[in-house]
Amino acid sequence: HQRVVQVNEELQKTLATIENGVVVVGARRRITVFNKAAETLTGLTAVGTCGHGIEQLPPVLARLLEAALEDRQHERLPAAVAPSMGPIPVT
Repeated sequence: HQRVVQVNEELQKTLATIENGVVVVGARRRITVFNKAAETLTGLTAVGTCGHGIEQLPPVLARLLEAALEDRQHERLPAAVAPSMGPIPVT
């Protein structure tokens, strides 16, 4: 149990300091991770997005994630979307 806690803490520190936006979406298309850089890029907050569906995201990002999920659905592998694209328009 202690090792799991330690690994989780290390992961949280990494996500907090990474310069690229990180958005993790689960199999039910719910946002599970939304780091500080993702907040800055989208103008949204982790509190307001985590637990909600990808439709809460700016349309361009939601479409990219949806396409990545569709491409990976049959493989059950994590999907990655383009590296930092700069600020994402909300409209």
